[in-house]
Amino acid sequence: MQWLALRALLTAALALALSALDPFGISTRTEQISEDVFYQVYAPLVQGRVSPEPVVVRVTPESLDRLSEVTKERWAWPLTHGQQAKLLNALVGMEPKAVFFDFVFGTVREGHDEFMRAISGAIGPGYALPRDCTGRRAPDYQGLRIFVAQSSPNAKPYAGLCESGAEPVAIGWQGLGSKYPLSVAYGADTELPAILPTAAVALWEAMCSSEAIRGKPGGAQICAPHDPNTAFSVVWSTGVSPQQGNVAPIEKQCFVTPSNPVERTQRFWEQIHVGLLKAVRLVPLDKGRFACISPFTLTIDQVILANPGRDRDIHALIQSRIEGNAVLIGLDFGGLGDVIVSPVHGTIPGVMLHAHALENLLRYDTNTLVRRPESSLFLSAQAALVNGLVMVLGIGLFFGATSRIRAAERDGTGLTASVAWSDVVFGLIAWVVIILIAFGAAFFAFETLRLPPSYWLTGWIAVFLGTADTFGKAVISAVMVTVRGPVPPDDYEDDA
Repeated sequence: MQWLALRALLTAALALALSALDPFGISTRTEQISEDVFYQVYAPLVQGRVSPEPVVVRVTPESLDRLSEVTKERWAWPLTHGQQAKLLNALVGMEPKAVFFDFVFGTVREGHDEFMRAISGAIGPGYALPRDCTGRRAPDYQGLRIFVAQSSPNAKPYAGLCESGAEPVAIGWQGLGSKYPLSVAYGADTELPAILPTAAVALWEAMCSSEAIRGKPGGAQICAPHDPNTAFSVVWSTGVSPQQGNVAPIEKQCFVTPSNPVERTQRFWEQIHVGLLKAVRLVPLDKGRFACISPFTLTIDQVILANPGRDRDIHALIQSRIEGNAVLIGLDFGGLGDVIVSPVHGTIPGVMLHAHALENLLRYDTNTLVRRPESSLFLSAQAALVNGLVMVLGIGLFFGATSRIRAAERDGTGLTASVAWSDVVFGLIAWVVIILIAFGAAFFAFETLRLPPSYWLTGWIAVFLGTADTFGKAVISAVMVTVRGPVPPDDYEDDA
């Protein structure tokens, strides 16, 4: 047995070494799967609402049809700049802290001058930026900030947009996988700033200038200066705003907080169950993809048509959610345009990524779940330590659970089907327990140290590879004994 355990440890250690070197890119893929599975299970555990809470305004085909019907004006995608001016004016009347258009403004459209006047009027006179979009607001700027999407260094916003007071923010980057960067370096040879903040970070900075954040406990820490050369893992949530049901139907499987204790407990465990099924792909990710998204969500027609004379309660609700908050406007045309794949929600509009990232910044701040270039050695050491402990504990547990065949061989009692199959069953149980231990270690590190849950699956895979041959022999022995009958002690093949 000692030789079998030592051989398993050596095999597992070799697997961990190869994962650290990652010559075939397998470790990178394993890291991504580790995070995806973790967040699928963790999503319903994200409790409480951030305050102030981001608001998402979706432009959908149904909302444009309703606007066309009510206003007797043709509303279709792409929106004219005059229509975007109407949307902005409607939002400004509700006094948001910041507005982000997740649209690329590459060409001048009908109503251009009206849109420019709407931007400059909303921001106020004297706050124009350089026409070449190289300027930024001061960190202590207290007024409304309007941000527009910048997809690449070459997709420069059209002339006059920045001069009216809008600020470009980055929405496109490469080489980070599922990580969300705090900024994107475009280089000094572009006509834009050399380093451009991403949409969520720009909105977060705008929110941090308000007393709503700085005045609450921990606000100064949340809004502490950050290192732009970082990226963080987005923690996805399925906890729906309790007021979402007043503006849109909520599907039954969504976890709404707060609720009465009995219903809250029931929905919580339902979400854990769904998260586990999603993790093993027994439930499609697209199930309830919008109803279970955390940020409070409206559609463009609800904003533009909000009127106390039409529906006072809905108008008051929308007003209360937008006032003093960040508003993100994005396209939702059923997979067309800007879409991303969330490990929890499936295919969703790209604006939802920025909204969840902003929620993360307001909830966790930028000092958590980050990936700094200089921290890679620390993260590697942490991963090696955790996976090493999982490997040693896991292999010990596996060989302790699958000792009956070896005991029968050692004691000369003969090998029966019940003995052989018990080793197979307990081996499977040991693998399940080991993966739960690895997941628990990742959960503890995530909750206490805010370390990304990127490596927990690697340790289990190492244990699996180290013990697979022993488990395979147990399965073969069980099948042979079942088919041929018990094996006398003299017929044992010495595995040691």
